[in-house]
Amino acid sequence: TCVAWATPSLAPDWILARADGAPLHFQDDAHGRYAVLIFWTTRCPHRARALPHLAALHLAALHQEFAPRGVRFHALDIG
Repeated sequence: TCVAWATPSLAPDWILARADGAPLHFQDDAHGRYAVLIFWTTRCPHRARALPHLAALHLAALHQEFAPRGVRFHALDIG
């Protein structure tokens, strides 16, 4: 058993700018709920190969199913 899964804990707090420029305070936004974090960048040469796999995951469908249950989704551009 992976220790990280066996012992749930809160992720560290961080603050980033949203697409509209407003700050996103992770802990305030998550309120202790589960969160899905997707890290991506436009500068990565492997991104083009990964996009079909992300599309295959049907991220929009996952969001539609799990967001009403309180799961938060964040896509983070690390570029």
